[in-house]
Parts: sequence; C-alpha cells; structure tokens
Amino acid sequence: GREMKYANGKDMPKNVIRALMIVGKVGFLSRSLWNEFCATGNDRWNQKQLKLLVSRGLLTAHPNPTAHRYWVLTPLARLLLENNNRVSVRSAPVAQIHHDECIARWLLWLGREKIVTGWRGEMELKSVQAKEFQLSRDARNQKYPDAVFKICALGTERIFALEYERTGKSALRYKDILWLYSRMDSMNVVVFVCENIAIETVLLGRLKYLRQPLLWNRVALTQAKDWQKNPSDAPIRLDGNTFTLRQLSQPHSSPKENDLAVMIAA
Repeated sequence: GREMKYANGKDMPKNVIRALMIVGKVGFLSRSLWNEFCATGNDRWNQKQLKLLVSRGLLTAHPNPTAHRYWVLTPLARLLLENNNRVSVRSAPVAQIHHDECIARWLLWLGREKIVTGWRGEMELKSVQAKEFQLSRDARNQKYPDAVFKICALGTERIFALEYERTGKSALRYKDILWLYSRMDSMNVVVFVCENIAIETVLLGRLKYLRQPLLWNRVALTQAKDWQKNPSDAPIRLDGNTFTLRQLSQPHSSPKENDLAVMIAA
C-alpha cells in the first residue's frame, strides 16, 4: 500500500502503518494484538512506540473505562486511513470486544502464515454494507458472519465464513442461522468454532433436523481449544471428512485433499 506519513511529513514505520490498519479493520487495538502482530525489537522499545502512537494523536484510550487495555483511532488517524483508501470502522460494543479480538487474532495469524489471502470482520462488513454476505434481509437487524475470509485452494479462491460460538444459543436460534446459510451462494464453507462439545452437538442436531444436503458440505465444525492454539492446523470436520486450513491451501495436495477441495468448490 501507499506510504503513510506523520503530520510532520516523516514516513511512518511499516509496523505503525500495520497497527493503524488493524485498528481500522476491527475498531480497536489491544496490547496483545500490538505485541503479536506489530511489535519489533525489545519490550521497552515496543511500549515506547505504542505510547508514541498516543502522544502523536493517532490512538486514544477506549472511551469505555472497562476496556482500559484497548485503544481506538483518533479522528486524525481515521482521516489518514480514509485518505489512503483504507477502512476505519467503529469499535463493537464492549461486551463483544473479547469475541472480536479473538476473530482478529486468528485471521491475522492465518494471514501471516500466508493461508488467508484477505478477510473482513463483521464490523467491516457492516460498514461497507457488503450485501453479498448479509445473512438477513432485515434492514433494522442486519446479520453478517463474524468474519469472511479467502483461501486459495488448488489454484482457486474459496470464500469461507467464520462464526465463533463462544456461548451457546438455543437450538431454534441455530436452526435459523443454518437456514440463512443454506440460502447463501456467496461462500463455499462456514466454519463454526465451538467453545465446547455441547455447542457442536446442538449444531449437528440442527443440521440433521433441517435435512438440507447443501448444508452438509457447507457447514464445518472445529473446537475452540484446538483453533485457539493454532487455526492453521486445527482439525475441521466437514461431512465426515477432517482437514486443516493449511492442508487446503497447499498447492500440491494428496488425492483425498483434492477431492475435499473440489467438494468445497461445489
């Protein structure tokens, strides 16, 4: 992308630009996201650089005191991103911030591993009104996936949706969500990251109940404990097959993985 500059005309370091782009995409920056994906050099220099972003008027403390470990964009930083054709979304409600931080961490990880070639979280999808990924047509209650990401498998781009089920919903609510996904043709697979086995069991039960053949090769399930450890290599179950995102993104796959990639493309 284009080089961004401080107000004094000096070029911003690449990691500072990266930090601002992350905040622009997800609405906030936590110390751990900074440390994992933007920090360079030793701890002391990292902390100093983060403070500089605040003193230079680019980041400010989250307005909600309960989110005291988070920073958000200042109007100046927002303008800077927009002038460079970058998105700058608002932060989600504080109750959702941990959930959104997990989503961001996983996708930044997958991007760093060169497995994911591009992604947008729910707040970004809402901000750009991405109609092709809108699950509900209700203008007042717009439902989007937690994130949408792209993977290149067998030389073809596949579109995945991601849903992090941190707390269980009712069987009826899952039935409604699955029904909405059965009507979407803009994505190949939806991965449900389940916090526990109980959530996975309810989802499987609803899949059986709906009897929609399309959903069996579209809805994939994985356990949060595996996914949190390493989303690249977490086992994902889809219609009796198990695969990982790393396997799927390899240019030279085994015949079984080829079959799976073809199924996902269908």
